Amino acid sequence: MAISTITTAELSAGVLVAAKPQELAQRIKILQAVGADFDPLPVDNAAAREYGQLWTAVVAADHKPKDSRPYDSPV
Repeated sequence: MAISTITTAELSAGVLVAAKPQELAQRIKILQAVGADFDPLPVDNAAAREYGQLWTAVVAADHKPKDSRPYDSPV
């Protein structure tokens, strides 16, 4: 299966904001297990432009991204 690199980055960010060391360790373990099942899709210029279009549509719809997780809404 495939996964976008943007989604992979967002999942990684979610792991790293764990509040406690035990929670961080558990999240890392899960991410590594799940990540082994996916092949990352590269972000080329066309994908980056589409992402930009999606981002502006989300903001225009007044779905303000969260400060700590700016890519959640588009992803």
